[in-house]
Amino acid sequence: MSDRKLVSVILIDDERDFNKCVTEIISKTLNTERVLLQSFAEGNEGFKQIEENCRRGIMTIAVIDIILPQINGDVLIEQAKFDKKDVLGFVISAHKTESELNSIAASKEWLEKIYCKPVNYQNFTNELVRYISQYVEREDSDLIESSSALDVGFDYGELDASLILHLKEEATEIKGLIRNTIESTLEAGKRLTEVKRLLPHGKFREWVEKETGFHYTSIAQFMRLWETFGNRRADIVNSGLNVTILYRLASDSVPEDFRQRVIKLSSSGKKISVKKLKQMRQVYDEGIAQKENESQEEVTVNVNTSADIDTTKTDKKPEKKPEIVNVIRKKRFIELGPHLLYCGHPTAREFSDRLPEDITFSIAFPMTSDWGERSSIFPSVYGLTETIFRNNAPQGEEEVAANLKFMRSGMKEFTYFQENILFAFLPYPKLLLMAHELELICWIAEPNLQRCDEIVKIWEENRASR
Repeated sequence: MSDRKLVSVILIDDERDFNKCVTEIISKTLNTERVLLQSFAEGNEGFKQIEENCRRGIMTIAVIDIILPQINGDVLIEQAKFDKKDVLGFVISAHKTESELNSIAASKEWLEKIYCKPVNYQNFTNELVRYISQYVEREDSDLIESSSALDVGFDYGELDASLILHLKEEATEIKGLIRNTIESTLEAGKRLTEVKRLLPHGKFREWVEKETGFHYTSIAQFMRLWETFGNRRADIVNSGLNVTILYRLASDSVPEDFRQRVIKLSSSGKKISVKKLKQMRQVYDEGIAQKENESQEEVTVNVNTSADIDTTKTDKKPEKKPEIVNVIRKKRFIELGPHLLYCGHPTAREFSDRLPEDITFSIAFPMTSDWGERSSIFPSVYGLTETIFRNNAPQGEEEVAANLKFMRSGMKEFTYFQENILFAFLPYPKLLLMAHELELICWIAEPNLQRCDEIVKIWEENRASR
C-alpha cells in the first residue's frame, strides 16, 4: 500500500488517559491498515512526525494540546508552516478559554476546530472518524467497519425498569451539565455521586464511560468538586475562581483553612492564577512548618564522648564534636507540603485508612516478590491504578540513575497533574522531588526511620533552595 493512500492520526497530548481512550475507540471503528495512529507526549516529537508525513505525502490529522512539557503547543503551532492540503489540525486544552483557543485556531489556515477539555469522547471521536474517512482514498467501502463500536451502552442487566429509566435520564442530564459553568459542573458532581450510590458495587466506572462518554478521571474530578464544595455552592459560584483552580483546591492534600483563604481572597476581587495559588500554598506551608518547629519538643541527640580523655593536663577542655543523629518527629504522619509521609509499614491500617480512593499510580519496593499479593493495601488499589514493582533497589550510581529515569517515565506516562500516587517503601527519596515537579500528590509509607529522616531532609533542603 502506497503512502498516498494512508492517513496519519497524530495525538500530541501528555494526558495518557486521553490518548489511550481516543486511540482505542478509533482502532475499533476504523480499518487501521489505512489509518496510522500515533501519540506523543512531547510536542517537538509530534511536530517532527507531522513534518516527516508532509515529506512523504501522507495526509495528517493532528490533535494538538496547548499545554505540553518543555514547549507548549501554541508556540509550536506559531512556528509551523503547514499547508491545509497536507495537515488538518485540531486544538484542544483544559487550560485555555474558548476565545483563547479560537484566537489560536484563527492564526493558521490548517487549523480546523477547537475543543475544550474534558471532551465527550463519543462526540469527539465520531467527528475525528468523519474527517478521517473524507481523506482516505477508498477502493471499497470497508473503511468504516462499524460505527456501532461507539454506541455500545451500559449493560443494565437485571436492574429494575424504573431505575434503568432514571439512570438513562441522569446520563442525558449529566452530559448537558458538564463543562457549561461552575454551577452546572457542581450539579453534575452531585448527580454522579447519587448515581454511584444507586448502581451495584463496581459498576459505576463502566456506567460513566459508556453512558456519558467521559473518562472516569474527569468524572472523579467533578465528584470531588461536589464533595468538597457542595455545602457552600453559592459561595463558590460567586467566588470568581475558575474550574482549574477549584480542581486543585479540591485535592485531599489541601487543608481546609487554606481553601477558605483562597476563596475569601478571590471573592474580594483578587485574581487567582495557578502561579499565584502555588505561591500562596508555599507561604502557607512555610508558616505551618515554622509553628510546628516552635512548638516541637527538642529531641535528644546521641553524643559520642571519650571516657579516657585526660583533661587535667590542660586548662582548656577538648572540644567535643557530637555525632548528631537525625531523629524523626514523634508523630507518625509528617506533612511535606501537599504530600504525606507515614513512618510505618505500608500495610498498617492507620495508613491505609487515610489513603484517598482515587490513587491512579503506585510504586512499590517490596522485600519479597509476593508482597503485593499479600498486602492489604494493593488489592483495593490495583483495579484503578498502574503499579510498578521493584523487588530490589540497587544503590550503585549508574543503577540508581537508571531506576530513577525509569520511575520518572512511569509517572509521566501514567499520571496527570494533581493526581494521587502511592509509594510503598521509598529507597530513593529523590522520587518525591520528581513527583512534586510533575505536580503529583504523594502518599508515602516507609517503615525505615533513617530513610524517613532522609526523605524529610531532602524535602526541606529542596524547599530552602527555592
